Amino acid sequence: MTNRPALARFGTLGVALTLATLTAACGGGDDASGSQAGGGGEGQASEVTVGLVVDRTFEHAVVPKITEEVGCFDEQNLDVEIVAFQGGADLVKGMLSGVVDIGAATGFDPPAAAAKGVPMQAFYGVAERSPFVAIAAPDSGIESIEDLVGQNVGITRFGSATDYVVRVLADEAGSPGGITAVPLGGNPADHVAAMQRGDISAFIWSTEVGLGLEASGDGTIIERFADVVEEDQYAVLMAQPDYLEAESETVERFVQAYSCGIEWMQDEANREEAVQLTAEYLDLEPTVAEATYEELVGNLNPQGDMSTAGLEQLASVLPDLELADRVPEPEEFTTDEFVPVGEGG
Repeated sequence: MTNRPALARFGTLGVALTLATLTAACGGGDDASGSQAGGGGEGQASEVTVGLVVDRTFEHAVVPKITEEVGCFDEQNLDVEIVAFQGGADLVKGMLSGVVDIGAATGFDPPAAAAKGVPMQAFYGVAERSPFVAIAAPDSGIESIEDLVGQNVGITRFGSATDYVVRVLADEAGSPGGITAVPLGGNPADHVAAMQRGDISAFIWSTEVGLGLEASGDGTIIERFADVVEEDQYAVLMAQPDYLEAESETVERFVQAYSCGIEWMQDEANREEAVQLTAEYLDLEPTVAEATYEELVGNLNPQGDMSTAGLEQLASVLPDLELADRVPEPEEFTTDEFVPVGEGG
């Protein structure tokens, strides 16, 4: 299985600044679609490089790695290389430079790119429901999102998906802006330490971290974001429109392979192996991996159709998160040409 770090690591500038710089640098007229994928004679595998927005999430990392491990890419005659990045801005930068053909991204990434004039379209919906959870310290007295009003809550950074989660939770608690987001970076251990010091009352992270902290007795999940937000589209596959057009046959085979991988994961006969692979890829204890798998595998969508309302909702908050100055139109950042899989995709 091919899985190595990205060819280059980029800084942690904000998405808006980075994308604006990229737009200017790339000039808007060049074809940076990484067109190695696709061609070739009879029997020659099409080369596709897949970029992970982050390397340790169930939806973005486990799915493509299992799809490769169980042979679904091989069945579609695809030679897939997987590279990992450190967020949406870095992933988009890698795609524009030609390092990456297809991005395993969040629902924020295509509209954020499009809003800055960077051509990018979501073409497959991996999971609509978000895995984000609010985690509080055990015996802290924090038992609901209403208890977070007036409190400090850890996020990765301003303008991130975790920042968005805090805003929605505050709205749901009936106190818009009433929860103070505290940026603490991308290491959950830093958030746990801040919570133990009393600097924050809770923090936002993914399901597997919350379940791990519950297992160790260091935290408790007080809310699942998917149970609060009305419209969402958490995980997608995205590519540049030029790539989707030029390599449409390769993309069609890619979505067939992805559908195959998700169906394999959801097959009860493969449960034991799928849990073992989840533990390996996410570096989890077996019991935590099993709980993570059980909670999240049913959210995956083998047909790949996307929630247009969910993507539009994410696009609508880009200005509030200071990720863009405008809200892009849906046709700028999404296409249904390739899904649902098996129904003309």
